[in-house]
Amino acid sequence: MNDFYGAPAAPQSVKKHAGAFTLGIISLVCGICAVAICFIGYIGLPLSVCAIVTGALSLKRVRTVKQAKAGLILGTVAAVISVIALLIFILIKTSHSPGMPYLNAFDMQGFNA
Repeated sequence: MNDFYGAPAAPQSVKKHAGAFTLGIISLVCGICAVAICFIGYIGLPLSVCAIVTGALSLKRVRTVKQAKAGLILGTVAAVISVIALLIFILIKTSHSPGMPYLNAFDMQGFNA
């Protein structure tokens, strides 16, 4: 008799929260990748923003998604490190004065004995 009606449907709570779990996993993966490459600011920053946004969307739907919380935390940490790395990179690039000699590690002219 069960074959006539088909398989039983999933409970409404599972259907309702399925998207939140997917967003939580996406947030976690983006957060891990962002932390791994956060010192490359122009790549780490968009990944961390993606982790923050998807984590926030997942937490808005369901408060108990641990992956979303972890992704949100990792994304925030990676965003802070990426911004600091970008600022350091900009400071290094702009602090080089054209009037000063650029020290090259392979240029040993001044160290001849």
